Amino acid sequence: MIKRIPMRPACCMRGVSGSRRRVAERLAAAFAVDYSPWTKSHSRPHLRAAHRALRKVGMKAPRHTNTNQIPAVFGRVLREERKRQNISQEQLALYADVDRTFVSQIERGIRQPTLTTLIKLSRVLKVAPSALVARMERLLTR
Repeated sequence: MIKRIPMRPACCMRGVSGSRRRVAERLAAAFAVDYSPWTKSHSRPHLRAAHRALRKVGMKAPRHTNTNQIPAVFGRVLREERKRQNISQEQLALYADVDRTFVSQIERGIRQPTLTTLIKLSRVLKVAPSALVARMERLLTR
């Protein structure tokens, strides 16, 4: 027997009546599958098995980092590097062709730079972008 899964989650079907509902139900019946993108499983048995295999050979599973900390930690790394080279936020912003307030917001963890901005900032600081990111990773994994 084929499992019937709605095309839209039930919460989105509320308020949809008449012919639109019938069309959605017919499409769901025509394209019945065992997978629904609206059901998310929070258990990850495939990861647990992989972590067990790593432990068997003496390796550790990767640590999970809190993604909310990333902007603040990157800002800290950028500020440390800027101060180490005695460059003001205004000078850094001027030479990197970004707004001074944007540099301030990056350093405070309010905004995150794009790859283009990261490369501009690192060129002004004469540091490889990968070095800034690597320093940030080290601080995150402490």
